[in-house]
Amino acid sequence: MSYYINIAVRGYTFNEAIQNLKDELRKEGFDVHANTDLSKVFSAKLGIPFRKYVIISACNPAYMYRALFADEKAGVLNPCNFVIQEYDDGRIEITVVDPAELMTISDNDNLKLVANQLQRKIWQIIRHLHSAEVIYA
Repeated sequence: MSYYINIAVRGYTFNEAIQNLKDELRKEGFDVHANTDLSKVFSAKLGIPFRKYVIISACNPAYMYRALFADEKAGVLNPCNFVIQEYDDGRIEITVVDPAELMTISDNDNLKLVANQLQRKIWQIIRHLHSAEVIYA
């Protein structure tokens, strides 16, 4: 099993993919905290060109509260960074760590339960991306 959930999408632009993902995250109770555009960072800081690559940091307060209730150190494992990248061939991919796989490092069954529920929520978000063909990669 892979440590991430990864899909390719067709039917909208890179910026539309970002906006659609943010909209779906918000609909499912996630707060979107930051966008990090690594192509801009690499260009400005390193002088290196890079494909479109944005990290969207999000958090679902209800799941985070439950995770912290199960294990006070669980905040370091917050798996809610979504990567959207566009390849030279125009393919757009969305990737997020699989919280259930991530929590295999813990022996805390309550934390694993929260991670499994969060995994289902992430799949729900992916399934609800509108106006795009989703190709499971």
